[in-house]
Amino acid sequence: MNSNTEKILAKKKLAVNLGRACVILALVGIVALFMWFKAYVTSVARNRDEMIKYEKFILPVVMMDPVPFDDAGQIDEEVALQIAMWDSLLGENRENFAYDENGMLLVPATDLDVSAHKLFGVELTLNHKTFYDTDGTYLYDPDIMAYRVPSMAKVSYTPYVESVTKTPEKTILKVGYVPPGNMWSTKQEEKDDKEIRADKYMFYDLYKGEDGSYIGSIRDIDALAPPMS
Repeated sequence: MNSNTEKILAKKKLAVNLGRACVILALVGIVALFMWFKAYVTSVARNRDEMIKYEKFILPVVMMDPVPFDDAGQIDEEVALQIAMWDSLLGENRENFAYDENGMLLVPATDLDVSAHKLFGVELTLNHKTFYDTDGTYLYDPDIMAYRVPSMAKVSYTPYVESVTKTPEKTILKVGYVPPGNMWSTKQEEKDDKEIRADKYMFYDLYKGEDGSYIGSIRDIDALAPPMS
């Protein structure tokens, strides 16, 4: 075999090896891209699941649309009762509530206390009394320490958590207030992100308590951007 033939064969062998290497690199790239995309989709799904949990948590607060506050003690006492009432009505214990002879739902005052502490921390104390909102009257009966609540449909804002920022001190939610819908038929997980049209936005600051996170403050979106520390 002459030197020219050897050179040609060597070039062919090199070309084959380079071709194989390119194919292997291309396959590795495709696999890496697939794995990245899978991880990205999984991350997005997990983030949205987390946001839905936050939406369910703050739902009764957004429903009542309280004035922004720096401390839960600043919440109007009737608004605090409304929020605690609807957290109880939308909670898992609702099926255990009894009815009076007039068909009104009996909601124990202690359930409202639990809801208030869960949402705003143990420092918030409710002043139990009869109160009203735009949809009805909630009659407090001190003899049985319960509220008599008529059956009603609640039309209100619903929350859409657009972003979550976590710092060592707190978790900051950017919350969109979605225009009113019937609360008995609205489900957070059925929302289509492409159809979200919020009327306004608020920052919800969540702090860690003994029994989980609670809402420490609500800030108007026009305030300064949320701090990162």
